[in-house]
Amino acid sequence: MKFKPVLLLAILGLAASAADVATVSNVYIMPMAGGMDQYLALRMTTGSVMQVVTDPQKADVIMTDRIGGGFDEKWKELYPEKPPAAKDDKGKDDKSKDKNDDKDIYTVQRGASQPISRGRGAYFLIDRQTRNVIWSTYARPKSNDPNDVNHTADQIVKELAKARKPKAQ
Repeated sequence: MKFKPVLLLAILGLAASAADVATVSNVYIMPMAGGMDQYLALRMTTGSVMQVVTDPQKADVIMTDRIGGGFDEKWKELYPEKPPAAKDDKGKDDKSKDKNDDKDIYTVQRGASQPISRGRGAYFLIDRQTRNVIWSTYARPKSNDPNDVNHTADQIVKELAKARKPKAQ
């Protein structure tokens, strides 16, 4: 059987993604529909799958139930682009300024913890440095009943833990 180059690249890409999932340790979980973020945080920490952080600046990866336009807006809130350093009259960086003077500019402005949109059952782990999706899964709770959401969170975290285990050779 002959592999087409595109198929071979896709297979190699999947293998590379699995290695990335195994190396990350800190995850920031964005607000999700039905409180799923809370259940995922609970399952990840009690199962020692990943360290859940509440400060997005400390995260290696971001977990979300939505990608696209709404996600891009939230990303810009979490990780605003810093403007270029101010120059003085001689063209040198202005070092006389106190380092904390601009701190408020970069403070994350968050509204009430609400999801970007309604979850549809897809969950994504996004590398903070590259903004690439390094892992995803689909699991939809049967209802918004806490037991159903908790059960679905358990399934998602088990899949993530499985993806994080090194492959036996």
